Amino acid sequence: MLERGIGAILNVGSLAGMAPAPGFALYAASKAFLHDMTIALREELRDTGVTVSPARCACRAKSLRVAQSALPTAASSEELVPTSPAATTAASRNASAIA
Repeated sequence: MLERGIGAILNVGSLAGMAPAPGFALYAASKAFLHDMTIALREELRDTGVTVSPARCACRAKSLRVAQSALPTAASSEELVPTSPAATTAASRNASAIA
């Protein structure tokens, strides 16, 4: 976008970022950050031809609870750490091949 001198970025946030939201602290904080970062980025790109805009959408709290309940749960450490020597060796080989 910068090379072409034209473009647009639309960051989709939430009205939840405008006020404390008990039970959704991380969600609200991330949306507040997204809005502030978008405004800062807009200023950084002011004269480049690239526009940056925030969008604050609203949804009902019930919808948030339904969406939150649909998220996968975090994996336990047992699911993430190989338990057998063969699995550990294979994981080490894979990590070495990637690096």
